[in-house]
Amino acid sequence: DDDHDCWIDWISVICTGTSVFEGIRIPNNKAVIREVPVPDIVITTSLANLNIKLTTDFYRLLRGFLSMNLGEPLVPSSETIPIEILQRPAELYEVIGASSKYASFSFRMILTNVEFNCFMQCENPSQGFVSFAGVKLNSSRILFDVYIDNQSELDLICESTELIDTRFIDVEFDKRPNVFYSVLFPLSKEDSKRNKLMSEAHIIFKCDEAPVITLVLLNARVLLLLDWLNDVKNFILLHSDFIPPVEDVYRGIAHTMKSGIIERDRQIRESVVQTFSLKITLKECDLILLEKPDSLHSLALVAHTTAVLNMNDAHELLNVNLEIQRVNVDWFMMASESESRCQLTNDFAITLSLSVESDADVEGQLPRLGLSSAEITDMVARVSYRDLQMVRNVLTSSLKRLNKSYKKSVIPKCNPQFGKNEGALINVVRAIIKGSQISFWLMDDHQGRVFPLIRCKFRKFYLNRYLEKIDGYFTFVADYFNQNIFGWEPLIEDWDLKQLTVVTKNNTIFMDLFADEHSTFNINITQAFLRQAMRFNLQLFEIKHALDEDFRGPCVRSRSDHLPYILHNETGSSLRFTTAVDEVVEARSVQRKSTAKWYQTAPNASTTFEFPTKRLTV
Repeated sequence: DDDHDCWIDWISVICTGTSVFEGIRIPNNKAVIREVPVPDIVITTSLANLNIKLTTDFYRLLRGFLSMNLGEPLVPSSETIPIEILQRPAELYEVIGASSKYASFSFRMILTNVEFNCFMQCENPSQGFVSFAGVKLNSSRILFDVYIDNQSELDLICESTELIDTRFIDVEFDKRPNVFYSVLFPLSKEDSKRNKLMSEAHIIFKCDEAPVITLVLLNARVLLLLDWLNDVKNFILLHSDFIPPVEDVYRGIAHTMKSGIIERDRQIRESVVQTFSLKITLKECDLILLEKPDSLHSLALVAHTTAVLNMNDAHELLNVNLEIQRVNVDWFMMASESESRCQLTNDFAITLSLSVESDADVEGQLPRLGLSSAEITDMVARVSYRDLQMVRNVLTSSLKRLNKSYKKSVIPKCNPQFGKNEGALINVVRAIIKGSQISFWLMDDHQGRVFPLIRCKFRKFYLNRYLEKIDGYFTFVADYFNQNIFGWEPLIEDWDLKQLTVVTKNNTIFMDLFADEHSTFNINITQAFLRQAMRFNLQLFEIKHALDEDFRGPCVRSRSDHLPYILHNETGSSLRFTTAVDEVVEARSVQRKSTAKWYQTAPNASTTFEFPTKRLTV
């Protein structure tokens, strides 16, 4: 047909070294009693040392070809179905054979040293396409299956892969907006016992439904270039807008008023707005946020984590469920990671969920989002003024680039109407934060020395924010670190806050506090605390001035992630102890010699030792 562009006008195939073997034919006309799920067509092949170019136009054409030309939907005409069966949909489901689903097309491919280069269209279409992203598959497998109900599944398993930002490959290095072209790469040998990167991508396509995407990463480092990753998401979600000429005729024949059988109404199909359903599983991965991707000396905020993320955008609203089984947060400079690394938190767990409010769509209002839960388990955060400034700079610059990508993505969206609402996807009106034990430390790392100043501990923490009102309760404890004796001393003893209410109206804050009747607010103020507080207050202006004058200079040096302690032996006998308890227990369990370091303390003597941050109690 001259009215439509053909994907392939002609093709020439040259085969060498071809072998033909005897096969076994299995008929598919008895799908109900089918026992062996053998596909109608099976293709097994391999590719090596190949470079494949994918433009946005070709990718949309390929998606359309795969979705519209493969698969055999078994939908009988309503005129041929007896009225008795039409009234019993469950039996019809078995008659047409859909309960015994099998693949009509199966494709297997082994990829060795294959590279996919993705290209996007220039702002001026006459200039053609420019490079956008690249995927190197050193050792991978592709599995693609199409089933008789128009469902297709794509599975990409990679044993060695790399994701590359190719937008600025042809630009001089000093002028590149992003000098870190490798976005996905394995952990170093020092960071992982198994530094072999493993990844898997699984996508399920169904007719009239959003694709279900599952990603798995193991032992990987990912640079979170949020603007570029948003464009990659838009590229993956591109699909063909071509409607076959017989579509309207088919709808007229297939439409029936019998519910649950073969009804396909255009209005019902177009009323559901959802573009993706995503599940990401991370195990022993580093997620890195950059402050300035255009500089090798960029600051970076890294989270070493094992987590599971579920996300979709049903009803044009973002639904997110994030379960972080283990995470710790550090920061460093990209040019000197080991020399400048500073640990901010211990290993802790957190669970987040973002969903539609239960009372949404009342009186014609639009659905609203509520952060239904944020549970934090045993977190210790140690921050100084320098740390706070660094975290603020990284988050601000990253979100700024992401918002710019939302407003103007380099990848055209298939649904322009959805693009108008993308900026308003997240509109949180309720936030609930819970935690069993949370601890925040304020550190003094000025002039190269690191000492804790004060720590605030929250137990049984609960905070509920709804619009302009905040309700909560918790138990609060504060200690200060006496630098003269190298030990913690109480500042505010256990204070059980039974109810906290904060309301903001017209730039005015109203606060109500109700403590438990058996809990008193006790503050212990000592001379040591006053001297240290006054000394830090005098240094605060100097710290701010130094960071404003040269923010990156102090960031070059690292700091110890250990806290010194002094053990004074007054028992009258010698003491021998170690801090490597896990090593001692493991050595005894496997009956081997322990490699733990032991400290010897004589009577009436003192020994200095250290505890790493992750082993400190909250």
